[in-house]
Amino acid sequence: MGPRPEYPRPALRRAEWQSLNGEWEFGAGDEPVFDRRIVVPFCPESELSGIGRRAGDVVWYRRWFDAPEAERLHLHFGAVDYRATVWVNDVEVARHEGGHSPFTADVTAAARTAENVLVVRAEDPLSDKTIPRGKQHWTETPEGIFYTATTGVWQSVWLEPLPALHVTRLSLVPDLRAGAVDFEVDPGTDFVVTLDGEVVGRSSGQPRGRLRLERVEPWHPDSPRLYGLEARLGQDRVETYFGLRTVEARDGRFWLNGEPFIQRLVL
Repeated sequence: MGPRPEYPRPALRRAEWQSLNGEWEFGAGDEPVFDRRIVVPFCPESELSGIGRRAGDVVWYRRWFDAPEAERLHLHFGAVDYRATVWVNDVEVARHEGGHSPFTADVTAAARTAENVLVVRAEDPLSDKTIPRGKQHWTETPEGIFYTATTGVWQSVWLEPLPALHVTRLSLVPDLRAGAVDFEVDPGTDFVVTLDGEVVGRSSGQPRGRLRLERVEPWHPDSPRLYGLEARLGQDRVETYFGLRTVEARDGRFWLNGEPFIQRLVL
């Protein structure tokens, strides 16, 4: 079992997936040179990566993988800081800008059954003031409230085999006061909602709408009640979950589910 073995996208789960976390070839510089090893998904500045220091403004990753059998094959990156370019078997499959957002490449056409070569180039120059930095320091040495910058892959990388017809989007907005959940699913398909294994709602083929729940139990830290949702579209099956709650700031206090709630927080 490699690093970070948990399912990387709990809001839309499928049974079949393949982690690409683990040891990759690694290098730094304008040209792709792979003279070191790194443990993905830890950034090179992290000790867990096996490097423990900043490598440079441009870093490179490479590994080989065998592709699972599927009608479609998606390659997912949880996050790469900051500008990323991805190749599979020398075919560019993705470009992405943004160090905190996930992105996906359809690699069906580029991948073969075995011995696929995956290469990632990540660019994150400290001197580029157009890059949102948050509290990352703009030099290699952190100071004050600013911490060490993060470079390259720092979230899980994984493959997802899919049937040709599959759910591409599932969005939920729970409404505690109405005892319902607003949904959008693309393409429209059947799904069921359960609580404690009991079916409390069904929808048949609608791409969007409001589903009223037969049992309404709010989420609360003392009773974190979560509903399960399972959608099926042909051979595709996806699962997700949601809770019912309200949060608001009123009269200088924080309110949860219509009642004042005192939080103990750590910055």
